Amino acid sequence: MKGIKMSACTKLLSSVAILGVLSACSSSSPSVEASVEERLGAIEDLNERGLASLEAENFPDEADLPGTATLTGGLAVFDEADDSSVIFGDMEVVADFENSEIDGRAENITVAEFLNECEEIEDCDVEFIQNLDGSLTLAGTIDGVDLEGEITGELTGTSFDEEGEAAGDLSALVALDADGTFVEDEQGLIAGADLEGGAEVTVTDGEESFEEELDLFGVMVVAE
Repeated sequence: MKGIKMSACTKLLSSVAILGVLSACSSSSPSVEASVEERLGAIEDLNERGLASLEAENFPDEADLPGTATLTGGLAVFDEADDSSVIFGDMEVVADFENSEIDGRAENITVAEFLNECEEIEDCDVEFIQNLDGSLTLAGTIDGVDLEGEITGELTGTSFDEEGEAAGDLSALVALDADGTFVEDEQGLIAGADLEGGAEVTVTDGEESFEEELDLFGVMVVAE
């Protein structure tokens, strides 16, 4: 996996170079109705679970992999220029080991901002910004216990100015490369991937509009 730089506000991503994660300890994704802190706190839980499996070199035996497996979890994406904000959502993935394919969808996309520097999520002051409309789709391939693919889609919402006032409608065309691997523990398979790519953002306010390209990095994890 390619390494991803650590966010100053989220130590939980400091080990992303080994395994990027976003989800809960259980097999189910955190509810979009849960608080931002609860959903982001779930990142730390599965981060420790996945890292423990990877550090122990608990890779699945290819001969024992099922024909297909459904895994749930999520993703988190940061702007290279300002990693104090995070875009994250719930994700379901189908790993088709028989045909060496992987596909999935991320929904319930939320934007939040870290207001302080912190070592653990429980110590973070996190502010909900907005829920975005739209979803992101994963399409890729599996090679043994490794995976690679692309996550794409359009997200829409509201653009805000520096004072926090609505400043127009926002549309973002997202394209992220995913590079990851499968590990396992007593609960089943875990798939983590580093994400890297960008977004073409258009903000429209009445008859005026402007475009901006963002460089993005992030993490994805799903588990049985």
